[in-house]
Amino acid sequence: MKKLKTDVSALMLYLFVAVVLIFFFICTVYSFIQYKIALSTPVAQLDCAQVIAKSNPFLRFWGLFYYKNPIFFQDRDDLFNDWININFMVSSNSPYLVGGSSYPPLALLFAKFFVAMGDYTGGTVAARDQTSGIVSILIYYAICVIPTVILIFVACKRTKLKTWTICLLALSLFLTVPFLFVFDRGNYVLLAVPFTFLFVLYYDSDAWWKREISYLSLAVAVGIKLYPAAFAFLLLRKKDVFGFIRTVFYCVLAVLLPFFCFDGGLENIGAFLYWLLDFSGSKGGVASEVVYGISYSYSPYNIVATLAAFFGEGVIDLGIAQTAITAERVGKAITLVCIVCILFTGLFSDKSWKIMLSATLATLFVPSISFVYSAVMMLFPVLFFLLDRDKEKKDWAYFGLFLVALAPVVTFNVVKYQVLGFRWGVSIKHLLEELSYFVLLFLLTADVAVSLIARAKRRKKQS
Repeated sequence: MKKLKTDVSALMLYLFVAVVLIFFFICTVYSFIQYKIALSTPVAQLDCAQVIAKSNPFLRFWGLFYYKNPIFFQDRDDLFNDWININFMVSSNSPYLVGGSSYPPLALLFAKFFVAMGDYTGGTVAARDQTSGIVSILIYYAICVIPTVILIFVACKRTKLKTWTICLLALSLFLTVPFLFVFDRGNYVLLAVPFTFLFVLYYDSDAWWKREISYLSLAVAVGIKLYPAAFAFLLLRKKDVFGFIRTVFYCVLAVLLPFFCFDGGLENIGAFLYWLLDFSGSKGGVASEVVYGISYSYSPYNIVATLAAFFGEGVIDLGIAQTAITAERVGKAITLVCIVCILFTGLFSDKSWKIMLSATLATLFVPSISFVYSAVMMLFPVLFFLLDRDKEKKDWAYFGLFLVALAPVVTFNVVKYQVLGFRWGVSIKHLLEELSYFVLLFLLTADVAVSLIARAKRRKKQS
């Protein structure tokens, strides 16, 4: 039986790698065809990418190579703009009071290093198009990806996987939808990945100093993007109360202290909260706020807005505010259900990868806007799921949903942007991704509930 379970685990791992790599190859061929077509199309006839088309060869290739490919952000003129916009805000040393940033200050401290490498006096587009801008973002990717690859090797070596298998697995993980999207955007969430990885690897280590490093690492990750705070579920499930308290203390310091490194001091905290809530917090019933991010968000608000579009309601149209208010109320109700499920699964799951899955789903469903790059944290539940050698038949359901959510597939828009009254349409792939994450949450909830009931019955029999 143990041999059978081990074989099933290996089969899932190789299938995951094969499917992701095959689909990426197909997408690359398709994208290259689109690139050749875009090169021969007059700039004035392009829906977007007019700025990129006039730019340097590197950005022209990167931008047009994936032109109209729904895996990536469809606005080619917005290439790397999460990266460039944040750096531009930091260049004034007043990213909150002047720039209106919703990013935690520790991420902006890291940004100072990259700002020093470029010239932001001419604006964001000029900074991105310069050679120094391209070099700086490539250095950023290297700083984020290389440590993550090393940590993947550390995790995989615990299960004695062969080196070539680990290489293919690491490659396939970086070619999943959220990572392709974050490479396209240059979002600073990528920097939180290796620090979160250190935490999940060593939070339960026998060596006290490794555990302490893991607590500090999670604090750094939270200081960069806030999302990884949900991974503290691992400490609560382990009943490591003192470790949890220290981690919370480190997180508070990592979030608050860097505010004083920018003009404004304490005033920055209020400005940060204002912009954070304005971008991804509570909704005010305005249609443009409810629908924001509809093509690239996984939040409950987003799926309600998408469903409204199916019924012909262009929910961004301010003329039908009642539809937006309804979408807001339904979105809040679904979010509340998701929070209950996440707390339940995060505190009572019997395996670490399930707790990590719950933590990742919290980053997708709790904020009212959760762009695709938020799902880079799926790296952890998927990796540890694939490495888990104690598989059951029901785990095939998780495996299938992981592939639906993460495999890079080119699809057409199922809802056109004219219907949405929004700049981009909604692709079938994105709709399937969004639905698969919801199904994952409710599958996980049912799984944990069944396990708890079975455990209670066993205890009753024993007593």
